[in-house]
Amino acid sequence: MFKNYLKIAIRNLFKQKLYSFIHIFGLSVGIACCVLIFLFVRNELFYDTFHENKDRLYRVNAARALSDGGTRVSPYVPMPFGPTLQAEYPEVEAAVRFQNRNAVIRSGDNLLRENVIFTDPAFFSAFSFNQVSGVPVPSWLKGNSIVLSQSMSEKYFPELNPVGQVIYLRLNEQELDFVVSGVLKNAPENSTIQYDFLVNFERLSELSSGARERANLWNSHNSNVFVLLKTAENQEHLLRKLPAFAEKYYENPRELSLQPITEIHLTPEISSLVFGNVSDPLYSYILAGIAGIVLLIACINFMTIAIGRSTSRIGEVGTRKVMGADRLQLMMQFWGEALLMSFLALIVGITLAELFLPTFNLLIEKNLSLNPFSDGVTFGALLSLILVVGLIAGSYPALLMSNFQPIEIFRKRVRLGGSAMFGRVMVILQFSLSIFLIILTIIMGRQQEYLMTKNLGFNQEQVLIIPVFAIIIACLGLFGLSSLSVSQRTKEIGIRKVLGATVPGLVGLVNKEFLTLVVLGNLIAWPSAYFVMSKWLERFAYRIELGLTSFALAAVTGLIIALITVSYQSIKTALANPVEALRYE
Repeated sequence: MFKNYLKIAIRNLFKQKLYSFIHIFGLSVGIACCVLIFLFVRNELFYDTFHENKDRLYRVNAARALSDGGTRVSPYVPMPFGPTLQAEYPEVEAAVRFQNRNAVIRSGDNLLRENVIFTDPAFFSAFSFNQVSGVPVPSWLKGNSIVLSQSMSEKYFPELNPVGQVIYLRLNEQELDFVVSGVLKNAPENSTIQYDFLVNFERLSELSSGARERANLWNSHNSNVFVLLKTAENQEHLLRKLPAFAEKYYENPRELSLQPITEIHLTPEISSLVFGNVSDPLYSYILAGIAGIVLLIACINFMTIAIGRSTSRIGEVGTRKVMGADRLQLMMQFWGEALLMSFLALIVGITLAELFLPTFNLLIEKNLSLNPFSDGVTFGALLSLILVVGLIAGSYPALLMSNFQPIEIFRKRVRLGGSAMFGRVMVILQFSLSIFLIILTIIMGRQQEYLMTKNLGFNQEQVLIIPVFAIIIACLGLFGLSSLSVSQRTKEIGIRKVLGATVPGLVGLVNKEFLTLVVLGNLIAWPSAYFVMSKWLERFAYRIELGLTSFALAAVTGLIIALITVSYQSIKTALANPVEALRYE
């Protein structure tokens, strides 16, 4: 039985090549969009979760009152903070300090400025960064040792074993020699801590007179400190003791807090020069919402095009029912075809995602990779995506057409789509979603341009270029929807043409109905887009005003897309021989 279902599905796939292409390509574009966004959102939401001690790792933050009554939270604490905290409180297993410096690295003929992180030896026991080579980890940051990332090892010692090699590091006018003690693999993409060179924190005082002067001062806040607690339950115990610690050592009042390492990346309001890799979680939510909208549009396209195609399959349904097929068998047939389409679209979608991934990485300033079959989470998500898309996209034709009665089919009493209202609702829903995304694109682009003209140190990652996927899918969807509408009015158009209607008149008749529905879609999209964009712009100190320009431009864009797409179908039908149109019915 399954073999027969597959044969019929493949036969129908090749029987109507154009519609099959629209089916598969529309879904594949939607899936490609979802795959790319899934990679980004997963990367954002799972920052620093690879650390074995993630449940016990916290960054110390200090809040101080401002003159205007507000509060500023900073991750900077005095240089003696870490060792003092560890010495006085048994809850702390290790305290790891961080400072970064832009230093001159000299090795052989290379003389380059690089970012160097000064940290404590407990770095290796607190964090889970993998080694490439070298002596046992505990001794890597002892004395005049220096640790390289794998990329720096390949950069400075491309053909040599870097361990034991000498590197000279100059900060200001002071230069010291260091011996490479080990090489770490490059930090994962979703790591807050990114490193090139690691040096013992105590050596900073030898290289910088300013660091020497501040080494024991409590009124100079220049270091980041992570604490590794002995147990996760120790957090509450230590928090209760921190006020007394602050009162004992700080001259000016400070409110100390512990921030889990997994929350640092998505807390952009607490910035650090040492760990500048932060992001606003709002953008992950926006992208996830866009992925859902684009996939929904793709599913709507699939359903409406399937209904548009169903005219040619009514006889098949009636014949199979007369031959003894029951409703469940027909439902399995239609859902099987939808799942086959989804599977093919998935293959094409993954290919498109791989193709556009380098460009996507440039836009978001990341280095994401796609390994769907080696990554269990990604594979599971993609497999779930196939099932969801196939079942949702094939649900309407499966449930509708399998319920037709043979006598109704052969007496030509079947009304596809239940009523003309279904097609209208699909046009309105699809275009309201598409216009919504177009408005978001325009407003985000304007805000980006505004910030760049203000020269505010704009971070490209803060603006997401909304995918043109939605517009592509909208065009394909309108093609399918117009096919459905025109196929249901073939007889009417043929009669009107016989009675003397002109081609422009017939085209205008079909287009007028669609354009009216597109206008209604705009009226639905505008309030939603206004609300979302108002909330988004509130996050910027400098922002554009939400005028009518962006909304009007989106409306005009949508109308032009609709006019071009729908006109193709209406002109094609209006130019057809009316005899053929009446015979078709």
